[in-house]
Amino acid sequence: MKDYKVEIYTNVYIDSYKDGELDHVNHYSNETEIKASRPIEAIEKALYKLGFSFEENYAQIDEEQNILFYSNLVDNDNFEINKKDSYYNEWKEGKRILYSANHSIKVYELSNTNIY
Repeated sequence: MKDYKVEIYTNVYIDSYKDGELDHVNHYSNETEIKASRPIEAIEKALYKLGFSFEENYAQIDEEQNILFYSNLVDNDNFEINKKDSYYNEWKEGKRILYSANHSIKVYELSNTNIY
């Protein structure tokens, strides 16, 4: 296991099933240290600590800037909504407002070093 620092910057937008992302309504950041065998595992654990799921195949990576982008659908209390939730169907029908939490994630491997 290696030690990683995971920085997550999140922008939250009103999300419409019909019209997609709309107005920007919030932003926040989180930084945490995680023990993991690989950087992608560190990302998954960091998102899980914040109450979000992570499916690697839905992530996008900017290899030039070494940033992973990922989104979760959330309610107004920032709780993740999935397709099994009743809120999801209400959102699809235009009867409920949900939000897209768009994460920009950077990972750094931490290592101890001697001062001299």
